[in-house]
Amino acid sequence: MKKILIICVNYNSYGALHVFLESIDCAAKEVTQSMEIHVAVADNSSDIQEIEESVYPDIHIEKYVTKQNLGYLGGARFTLNKISKTDYNGYDYVAISNVDVTLDPSFFAQLETINLSNVGWIAPSIISHKENKDRNPKILTRPSKRHLQLAKLIYLTPLVYHLYVRLFYKNRPAPKIMGHEIYAGHGSFMLFSKQADIRTFIDQFEPFLFCEEHFFAEELRKRSLTIEYHPELVVYDTDHVSTSTIPSYTYCKYNKEAISFIIKKYFV
Repeated sequence: MKKILIICVNYNSYGALHVFLESIDCAAKEVTQSMEIHVAVADNSSDIQEIEESVYPDIHIEKYVTKQNLGYLGGARFTLNKISKTDYNGYDYVAISNVDVTLDPSFFAQLETINLSNVGWIAPSIISHKENKDRNPKILTRPSKRHLQLAKLIYLTPLVYHLYVRLFYKNRPAPKIMGHEIYAGHGSFMLFSKQADIRTFIDQFEPFLFCEEHFFAEELRKRSLTIEYHPELVVYDTDHVSTSTIPSYTYCKYNKEAISFIIKKYFV
């Protein structure tokens, strides 16, 4: 029997968390004889609430309270480090996810059909309700250092960022996909194979938020593991429940810090 661990990072978004858990439980019903689903809730919240596990009978839920807001990968890292090495090694897949997403009922059944030869990261179709389009594939080819330096300018000030969103982001064309292999998937739901072994390097990530896609892409690239886009795996994104509450100045600051980290670490 295959085993999957989904680490979902929650920050004061319990309504979204419960909807997410419901979708996982629903999808789990399709594979009860062939796949075991475990969910680890990394709770960064300031106002901790209980989770009624009996509501979700087809999944196993554990909660890990960080006692402070560690950010997205910070919360996931805290949780991974709380899980014993023996338990971690027993998982065939490990996912890191926001809570403002839901899984299609066919998700796990479709996952069972995918050949994972040399694949470290399986990027699903992530359908944005707000934009009515797929957020994946996030990045088709490896960016240049100059591209990342220009991307950092987008977050120079909140005004520049909002102008970029209004004039360019919403009108950007969808990427033309040639085959499955891509550079990086979207960070709202990242699914890794056992061979990716993300626990061995996740501690290297320093930013509070953002650029986790580039980080995993580069680390898997160093390990000669590929990243594949599989649109038959469907996730629905309800769009930025937590990050939408961040003030514009802070949002830009976190993005600039994250891009600077990626450039310094991988694009010297």
